[in-house]
Amino acid sequence: MRVIKTVLLFIFTFCIVCVSAQVQKSNVSEKYNVENAYQVLQNDTLKKQLEDLRQQQTLLKQQYDAFQHDAEFNIEQYHENTTCVIGLFGVGVAIVVGLASILPPYLINKKYEKQFEKNIKDANDKIKECNGRISNLESMQNEVQQMKETIETSKQDLREIIKEIQAIQYFNEALKSTDLNKQIELYDKAIELLPKFSEAYNNRGLTKSQLGQKEQAIGDYNKAIELNPKFAKAYCNRGLTKSQLGQKEQAIGDYNKAIELNPEYAKAYYNRAITKFELGQKKQAIGDYNKAIELNPEFAKAYYNRGLTKSKLGQKKQAIRDYNKAIELNPKFSDAYNNRANTKSELGQKEQAIEDYNKAIELNPKFTKAYINRADDKSHLGQYESAIDDCNKAIELNPENALAYFNRGNAKLGLNQNELAIADYDKAIELDPNLAEAYYNRGTAKSKLGLKESAEEDHRKGIELGFTV
Repeated sequence: MRVIKTVLLFIFTFCIVCVSAQVQKSNVSEKYNVENAYQVLQNDTLKKQLEDLRQQQTLLKQQYDAFQHDAEFNIEQYHENTTCVIGLFGVGVAIVVGLASILPPYLINKKYEKQFEKNIKDANDKIKECNGRISNLESMQNEVQQMKETIETSKQDLREIIKEIQAIQYFNEALKSTDLNKQIELYDKAIELLPKFSEAYNNRGLTKSQLGQKEQAIGDYNKAIELNPKFAKAYCNRGLTKSQLGQKEQAIGDYNKAIELNPEYAKAYYNRAITKFELGQKKQAIGDYNKAIELNPEFAKAYYNRGLTKSKLGQKKQAIRDYNKAIELNPKFSDAYNNRANTKSELGQKEQAIEDYNKAIELNPKFTKAYINRADDKSHLGQYESAIDDCNKAIELNPENALAYFNRGNAKLGLNQNELAIADYDKAIELDPNLAEAYYNRGTAKSKLGLKESAEEDHRKGIELGFTV
């Protein structure tokens, strides 16, 4: 646009210069003609004409001035018109130039517009494809990272699984072992590998209890319960150990909790029954034994202990039926034979009782109580020498058993071996100062030896301790 304005200004200036030069040329030419005319008129013949010419000159000058004025006006008008024309021409030229500069690219653009748009579309598609690939790559990177994390987690889980498997192997080995100390060692290893292995703590507690480590056993049961507050077996086992430590009421509390957690837990009813029996709650004990048997009809020990409780309540025949059932369920149940023999003996069935004692000893040759009880029945049947043999065997098995010395003293008393009898009674009283019948029978032996005062003193002492004639 600035170029167009410059061209227009140049054309306008050129026109002014041309007009001004033409006017000046006309003035010079006119002046020259007047001067020549004046010289001619100086001649006599032309003076008058010269004067006329001057007048004409003046008139012409006026006409010239008027013409000049008109010319200037016309020039101005021409300038304006020329400027307008030139302006229009410039505009036209500008339009043509603009069209010339725009039209070819436009035509070219039109020609290649579709191709350009296609190229752009293709480029956009490529960009989208690239973005998609980038997105897929990022997704793949995330997946790879997740896979790495999953693999690491899996490795950790695998390590934990391996530890758990090893711990279970130690646990199972402990269950198979008959060596209590070895069991403890294996349970220790299992717990080291798996610190939250509540079953291992529970079983280690059982083994410690068998080893006489009652307090430590309770510590293991506590840990098992801490790890698993719903572990009914741990409560039941802790109750048993507390009962063995003389904590009967606390034991009942643990059994109650075990039954609360597992109302079908026959062993918890059974253990609670034993503790109730020990607390003198015999009828309530029978109720728990009944529930244990209801839950587990094959529970031989429940029949056995219910028979023992019934016997203490004077229900001798019912007691024998329970012992019979226990033996039926477990033919090698030596305690059941021994207690059935005791009940038969109390019913006066001494020979049948001896048969049951024989069976109990056959099943368990180291059954001290069976020897002592058989010796007592043999003495009642007058089999004193055989009774002494049974007592000797019992003392051999357990030299600290007061009843073995007492029953041997009775057999010797039956043989009138009064001094030997007194020696056995002395040993029995030494081992059990509250054995009332030992005092009384020693008094009888002393009486046979003529030691009346000492005999009376022993009789009096026996009665004081609860012996009834």
